[in-house]
Amino acid sequence: IPPPPPPADTPRPPPKTISLGQTKDVVVAILGQPQKVVKLDAKEMLYYPDMKVILIDQKVTDVQ
Repeated sequence: IPPPPPPADTPRPPPKTISLGQTKDVVVAILGQPQKVVKLDAKEMLYYPDMKVILIDQKVTDVQ
């Protein structure tokens, strides 16, 4: 017997939000470990299934 569905009034969790200037540690805490990391001097790219987070000097500068 499958369990009953959750109540309809259960609120959805807030979306995961990444902002400019956040540190790599904050990004990893929010999104988890990336699938791949590319380091080019001060530039670092964290690859996730649906996005790429670009950091310069350990701070978010762009998300693609």
